[in-house]
Amino acid sequence: MTTLMPPKKDRSETEGVTVGLMHPTGGKAVARLAEAGVPVPDGWMVRQDHARRGLLLRTPVAVSELDVIAWSVRAGTALCRPR
Repeated sequence: MTTLMPPKKDRSETEGVTVGLMHPTGGKAVARLAEAGVPVPDGWMVRQDHARRGLLLRTPVAVSELDVIAWSVRAGTALCRPR
């Protein structure tokens, strides 16, 4: 599951979107994403990579919403375990 949260109005000039990814694969999701060919894009800040709380990232201001959504879908797919 992916959640996207825009910055607060007073921070919209300095902060980008916050992206949260809940997944069943445990901690170190950033490394698994890189192995799967879906690395965290340059300039995105990893705020959290936790086994239970998931992956939390912040994008730069200039990143478009479409790019955030496209990366989120690819990342979520890469972190899904096959049935």
